[in-house]
Formats: sequence, C-alpha cells, structure tokens
Amino acid sequence: MINRSTWIVASIVLIGVSDGAMAQPLELRTEKLGVVMNQVRQRQPMTVRSDDIVTGATAAVVEALGGYRLDDSVDVRTRSVALLGMIGRESSNGRIRSAASHQLALAIADSDAPLAKRAAECLLKIAPADFSALSRRDIARAFDEGLKSPAIVRLVGWLGMANRMNDLGELVDSGPAPASAQSGRWFGKVAWSARLARARLGSAIDLQKCIERFEAERDEVAKITVLTADLVYVARDGAFEAIKDVVRANGRLPAACKGGPGTAHAQYALHYLAEGLSEFPVPIKFIGGYTEGDRIAALNWLRRQGQ
Repeated sequence: MINRSTWIVASIVLIGVSDGAMAQPLELRTEKLGVVMNQVRQRQPMTVRSDDIVTGATAAVVEALGGYRLDDSVDVRTRSVALLGMIGRESSNGRIRSAASHQLALAIADSDAPLAKRAAECLLKIAPADFSALSRRDIARAFDEGLKSPAIVRLVGWLGMANRMNDLGELVDSGPAPASAQSGRWFGKVAWSARLARARLGSAIDLQKCIERFEAERDEVAKITVLTADLVYVARDGAFEAIKDVVRANGRLPAACKGGPGTAHAQYALHYLAEGLSEFPVPIKFIGGYTEGDRIAALNWLRRQGQ
C-alpha cells in the first residue's frame, strides 16, 4: 500500500459530472480535500467542513477519495469512507452515487476490520438502485470468499442476491437460537443478519421468525432502537404491520432524566423508515423532531403497503 496523498490533488484532471448544485471550482474542492486529509493524518483540528467536500461532489472528487481509500493511514482511509458514504446518500446525481458505492464496495475488504465494517454500513444506507453491476460483483465476491460479517450478510439481502439464499440459510443454522437481547447481544450476530436477509429476499418462514422474535422481545430499548430498524430493513408486508403497531401506539422509552418524558417509540420508527426507505413520504429529520403530521403520513403509507 502506498501513500498517495502527495499526488492525488495534483493528478486530478478537470473532468467529472457536475452534481447540478452550485458547486465550488474543482481546483478549490480538491484542494480542500487535501487539507482535510493532511489534518486527519496529523490529527489536527478540522478547518474544512464535510459539506464543503460533499455538496456538489463530482466524479473527480470521488476518484480522489478512492485514492485516499488506499492510503497508509487508517485514519485517512476511514475519513475517505465516511465522505464517500455521505456522497453515496446525498448526491443528487445518480452516476456520482454509483461511483461512491463502487469505492465503498472495494473498502469492505480493507485490512482494518472496523473500517471495513463502516464501509459496509455506509453501503446499507445507499439505495440498491445506485449500485453498479461492478459494485454488486465486488460485494458478491467478498461474500463468496468468506467475508461474512453481519453488515456484509445484510448487503446480500439489500441487493436482492437471491442466488445466495442457501448460503444465508447455512449461516442462520450456524448460530444459536436467540434467548433475549441480553444474551450476548444476539441481534448483532451473523445468524440474525442472515435471517433478516432471507426474510428480505422473500423467505416466508424467516419473515415469520423475525416478526415472532420482535414481538417476543422483552427488552423495550432493544426492541424499539434495534429491532424496529431491522424490520425496516426487511421491508415486507408482515414487517410493515409490526412497524405500524409501533407508530400507532403511544409507548415511550424510559426517560433519560428524572421527571422528563421518555422518547416516543414512534419517533424511532419514523426515523428508521425515513432513513431506510427512499419511497417513504416523510423526510429524514432527527429522533424527537418528527411531528404528529409525520406520524399520520407514515400510518397512511404503511397501510397502503399491504394492499
């Protein structure tokens, strides 16, 4: 692995597709990217906002970030992945989102396990339609070659790789049956991710198992903050029914401070729906910031999913 930071900015030619936004001149944007990475490398305070890199990012910026993805420094590579994840989610240009997803697909094989996990998690926030055939091939190859972390397993389901259904079934069978959220954080294990992926891919048995596990969970915090998001990932009719119950009910989590109300369960459900489904009619806000009108819009949308 070589350090490319010396020549990345200088080597970027003035090409790339504009994002359609009011973009900075390319020379200034890539210069700022170089400043960011040097500050990351030297662990200095940041003087450039991420938005200055991400907003209106061009193909050349994504290419530069791809170079930093190969840097010697784990910190630099991690920042590259974070910026690529933001571009993949936020760019208004489909080709730019696709280019970012391709770089992230390569990063899931990084030698640093936390970085590889972060890259896979970033990919799970990018719409499946924004993955190129090349990105899908790289992810499938990583899975087939033994990279079967929970996030990569979920990517197989996220991208509709139904031809890996049997492989996912073997992973489900390899894990212990979950007892509770406190027994080794079972919801973070590969077996549970494989169950979710199979349910997303259309396995009725696995969908029913996921719903049963959700309904049986006694740890309220785990059920609302973790398992509700898992059902959003599944995105099947039965899962939507269970989520609808969360949105419709008036439950609240335990208060963080004495005397104050806990956060409504519906706030979490709305947030996961807005983050995880591009067709969901409510925009992404923050947990606690969704309105009663948002809740009603969500209930109407959820009702239509089973029709």
